[in-house]
Amino acid sequence: MERNITRYGIQQIVKAKFYILWSSLGIASAVVSALIAYTTFYATDVLQLNAGLVGTLLLVSKLFDGVTDLVAGFLVDRTNTKLGRARPYDITYALFALFTLFLFNTPRMGKTLMAVYVFVMYTLIFSVFQTLYSCASTVYLSRVIETDENRVKVNSISSVISAVIAIIVGIALPLLIEAVGTSHEKWGQMAIYICAPCVVLALVRLFTIKETSTRGIAASTTINLKEGVYLLFHNKYVLIYALALLLTNIATNFGSATTYYFKYIVQNLGLMSLVQIGGIAGPVAIAAFPALTKKLGMKKLMIGGLGIGVIGKILPLFGKTNIVLLMISSVLSMVSYMPLFVLAPNVLMNCMDYGEWKYHKRGEGIYTCVTGFCSKVGVGLAAGIIGIVTSLSGYVGGAEVQSASAQTAIVSLYTILPALLMALSIVAMYFYNLDKELPTVQKELAERSSSGQKGL
Repeated sequence: MERNITRYGIQQIVKAKFYILWSSLGIASAVVSALIAYTTFYATDVLQLNAGLVGTLLLVSKLFDGVTDLVAGFLVDRTNTKLGRARPYDITYALFALFTLFLFNTPRMGKTLMAVYVFVMYTLIFSVFQTLYSCASTVYLSRVIETDENRVKVNSISSVISAVIAIIVGIALPLLIEAVGTSHEKWGQMAIYICAPCVVLALVRLFTIKETSTRGIAASTTINLKEGVYLLFHNKYVLIYALALLLTNIATNFGSATTYYFKYIVQNLGLMSLVQIGGIAGPVAIAAFPALTKKLGMKKLMIGGLGIGVIGKILPLFGKTNIVLLMISSVLSMVSYMPLFVLAPNVLMNCMDYGEWKYHKRGEGIYTCVTGFCSKVGVGLAAGIIGIVTSLSGYVGGAEVQSASAQTAIVSLYTILPALLMALSIVAMYFYNLDKELPTVQKELAERSSSGQKGL
């Protein structure tokens, strides 16, 4: 068992304590992320901003992340403090939660100034705070848990805990939003109650779990930004996985169109909570990941999940308001993206091994920025596409009834477009063959380490 877990003892109750502490930030993330998914709806229906303008601003914000992610990865690679390399960056997620609170407490002023405020808050939240956290998170895990098998276990357990919380919040939040309506003040109060506790919760891991591994510190600190970018763009497996992850992130973030779908197509926003109950399938699926990964390998598990997602996304087309079909769709959709997302730290750590094997430099931070980049660009592109498509379709924010063209756009955003993106993600993952190469890669890396071979 890993040194950090051993430090707490090997008894089940003590191991459970470790998992809970490690999952604390994930719980905060699940809660805050559920709220921030309503940014577009908040901007269009509460602040009454133009949907096209909102979509464009969020898209520009996310494209800016492409620069900040590379810089953040470079900073993580060059960080060497008493707390460790990655651990100090957990504080940035506390700031993520705090500024989400500020976002949903937009001051009353002219619409132009409100649009600027939303853009600035949104950019700080994702381009700065989440960027730094995302780039450091996988590095943190790699420096706490030393073996691939145990990383899958820890990551799966923490993901189950976070997913359960996400389901609870996902069920409760639509009901709360329906009660709050479009009241500016009530949205602000709701954000305070949701985000304030998460600011504190996001700091628990920082003060309780130490880094134990020092692998690659000396080599990584010699990597400059140019070298880091070279390593990133010459690692074929990172690029393949990044493409699949980006496409799937866009697809899943079309989930923000769910609010529009239930308000204007189903015409019952409250039923959205009932459908969200199907999300319980997510934690069940995650619990099986360690065994499934061992039996099938990560590639087959990820492709299989995406295939389920394609089916899940197109089901509502056979009954747009059929609650049974919508619930089945929710179950399949929740299960579908779990392998690709939950296994991300393991995939990226394997990509690190491949990059170190091929180029003799590890570049931990620059590789792990991939997850954050794909996530944030996915959110931004989805928000941008939703805003632009709804605007072009004639959508009118706050209207009781939408035009036929606007309803068609909402249905497409909820079904066809995410299904197409997941299908393209399957095509990308077909070329991911690192599972087969990894035993040779890791064997040769171990031989280099034992012989004292230095990086180039």
